[in-house]
Amino acid sequence: MKISILLKLIAVGVFQLIILLFLIYVSLAWYWEFPSAQTLSILTGAIFLVEIYLLLHYFKHHSILNKQL
Repeated sequence: MKISILLKLIAVGVFQLIILLFLIYVSLAWYWEFPSAQTLSILTGAIFLVEIYLLLHYFKHHSILNKQL
C-alpha cells in the first residue's frame, strides 16, 4: 500500500518536471527566435499530451485495482 502511494508521488513529480521542461523549452524557443520555434512548441506539446494520457491511464488503472482489493 505504501509503495503504491510512493509511486503515485513519483509519477506526479515526474509530471510536474515535464511541465516545467515544456515551459522552459517553449520560452527559450520564443526568446531566441529559433527558426523551428513553432515546430519545437508543437513537438513538446505533443509529448506533454502523451504524458498526460499515460498518467491518467496509470491512475485510472491503479484506482480500479485498489477498489477491487
